[in-house]
Amino acid sequence: MNVTLIPDSELIQCLKNKQLVINQQIEECKAKIIELDYNYNSIESTIKYLSGESSLVKTNRTYIFKPNECKILTLDYLRLVNESATSRQIAEHLANKVGFNLDKEPVQFQNTIVKTLRKLEQKGLVKQVSENQKMLSWCIVG
Repeated sequence: MNVTLIPDSELIQCLKNKQLVINQQIEECKAKIIELDYNYNSIESTIKYLSGESSLVKTNRTYIFKPNECKILTLDYLRLVNESATSRQIAEHLANKVGFNLDKEPVQFQNTIVKTLRKLEQKGLVKQVSENQKMLSWCIVG
């Protein structure tokens, strides 16, 4: 029996080539598994929806202000007081104006007011007159 000996360097190269081919096949299989999993989940969701096990739920967001109402009321209040006002004072005034209960979500409401004030500041309509981050004061420009 004739045995042919392959030099180690060739054997190593052949094994590396085979390793690359196997790695490519593994990556192709992973991609196929991801695609199959996505398709399976889509089908499963459709079955649940059609059988009534689950429903498509849309989140109903509660809007406190109508479009641009917060900006208008904020500017009106700052014109009315004719001096600087804290964001808390503005929030209390606007809550009373629109009938919002500040006990419900005071921080979120005040954050809405501060975001509105920042947008008005970018437009050059109001300016922040205090540097204290805990007590922001604002006044109307002009």
